[in-house]
Amino acid sequence: MLFSLLKARLHIATTIVFAAIIVNLPTASSLIVTPSLILKPSSSRAFSSTFVSKRISDHMNKCSALLSASCCSISDSYDGGNIEHLRTEGTTVYLNIKSDPIGEFEQRKHRQYFSFRSTLAPAAATAPSITFVIENAKDCSFPTAWPGTTVFVSSDFQTWKRVLTTIYKDGQLIWSFDYSIANSNVVYFCYFPPYSYERHLKLLSQCSMAGATVQSLGHTLEGREIDCITIGNGPRIAWIIARQHPGETMAEYFAEGLLLRLLEGSDAARELFTFHIVPNMCPDGSVRGHIRTNSSGANLNREWCSTGNYTAPTLERSPEVYHELNEMIQTEVDVFVDVHGDEGSWESRTSVVG
Repeated sequence: MLFSLLKARLHIATTIVFAAIIVNLPTASSLIVTPSLILKPSSSRAFSSTFVSKRISDHMNKCSALLSASCCSISDSYDGGNIEHLRTEGTTVYLNIKSDPIGEFEQRKHRQYFSFRSTLAPAAATAPSITFVIENAKDCSFPTAWPGTTVFVSSDFQTWKRVLTTIYKDGQLIWSFDYSIANSNVVYFCYFPPYSYERHLKLLSQCSMAGATVQSLGHTLEGREIDCITIGNGPRIAWIIARQHPGETMAEYFAEGLLLRLLEGSDAARELFTFHIVPNMCPDGSVRGHIRTNSSGANLNREWCSTGNYTAPTLERSPEVYHELNEMIQTEVDVFVDVHGDEGSWESRTSVVG
């Protein structure tokens, strides 16, 4: 009799543990009953089918709460990604933008650019509208850029559209997105559409195969090439650089368009000028998802000459500018163009001008 009782109760305990594992509870041990609970038939907490059902129901409710708290997964672990996931409350996701390293010259934590992936959880598919809140928007380098800003979204990382629900309120950048309109539970959000390092490498190959000369001016602190593309053989020397500030991705899109236009257009410009074009001055910062600096925290736009006791450029801090300047000295320069992008929105620009 005693053996049968013990066997039955051990079977119940084992079933509960298996149930805990199957539903992926936070800890299966939270469902395991104590030896005293199993072995004492006189206990007022002795098992019954009602007791077992209630315990499983309670833990299933906890699972549902956990799923609700994880309505989507957030990641920035890809080329150019930048975001910090703080917490999720219901269907609202709270985020921070990560800062660039502090540079020796400016002594400032720059932050503005963001790019991240959001994967909607299957359990949230019945309520696919998620709200995103960037809490530290007011602490970014250009908070005046947020009013009128619209976040970009893409489900294929190629075609980008604006999220028109974006608002800047109480120092936070906020937008909501309905995943059902994307026909995908995986989407990407960003400040500006990324220009990936892979696309950069493809552009180099395309230019080389079209007859341009691709050369490396040197290496960055993380070992990437500082690429320069030369087109034309005219007597005047034009140097065009882009994306000193890595978060200004539109600058490299401009450089791509210029390069393809020069390669595919008439010979007139190529006969007048020899073009030396650096489509990405800051590849390390670009891959890291920085807004203003390279991997050491140097704002390359402040590294072109020494200031007081601050020596620039240096191989230890800003090899991108160091190698660029050396090459420009060798070729001499008739025209110099530095291509940037505007971090602000149209509303922020007109408010400043007005």
